[in-house]
Amino acid sequence: MRWLPTLLLVLAASLPSLVVAAGFSPMPAVARMTDATKAAVPFDLVTLKRNWKQRIALMRAAGVLPLIDIESTMGDDVDRRRWRATWTRMAWR
Repeated sequence: MRWLPTLLLVLAASLPSLVVAAGFSPMPAVARMTDATKAAVPFDLVTLKRNWKQRIALMRAAGVLPLIDIESTMGDDVDRRRWRATWTRMAWR
């Protein structure tokens, strides 16, 4: 048990250095997403659909099955059969 006084001495000696170091590296202020202004991003549905089709085609060409889970965010007013038929047609073009 001779090591216990040595350990306590080392801890006690290092405590002031930790307190001094805190002054040199203060914690940054809290930043929230609502504090920043939104960037103006143009929404171009035609381009988004084209890019999405290309990404799906690249995945399929690589032998990867693209799983897209957006059904979990659909409301009850969505015609799921029509939605599935539309996406099936788009995927096989």
